[in-house]
Amino acid sequence: MFVQDQTAIQLVSETARFIRNARAVSFEATKAGALNVPLSLVLEALLNHGSCRAAQVGEQIGFTPSVLSRHIAELEEHGLVERVADPDDARARIVTITEHGRKRLHESQQLRARRLIDRIGVWDEVQAAEAVQALGLLSDRLERGAADARPDDDAQPAGGS
Repeated sequence: MFVQDQTAIQLVSETARFIRNARAVSFEATKAGALNVPLSLVLEALLNHGSCRAAQVGEQIGFTPSVLSRHIAELEEHGLVERVADPDDARARIVTITEHGRKRLHESQQLRARRLIDRIGVWDEVQAAEAVQALGLLSDRLERGAADARPDDDAQPAGGS
């Protein structure tokens, strides 16, 4: 059984609403001293996947080379990452998160978490865990995208008979 059109419309609407609110929380945290979201995403990718070439970071988080280059330059300027020669290819550079970068990322995550808790403070741990699970499932499914599309998607418009 597939999701009905009206449910999909509501899901898109609620997802957009969630994104707006999540951005507001992130903006508040950034004003309070957290790193901005793009810089945090670069650091999280390096923390989770280890040192690698910039192109690999870009693939993980979906940034274009020019955008990623600007973010890495800013992070390097603040001592949050360092670029070193790739031992396998002297022309290439490996990007590594520094200890200072780990600390700033952790501080930023804490600031965002506190701002989020301020907004949803009446939730208990079970409700928060359920939200994490639902968002994780949605994100996993969206990341798989077209690879798992219905076989009849081309044959019939959504909601058609």
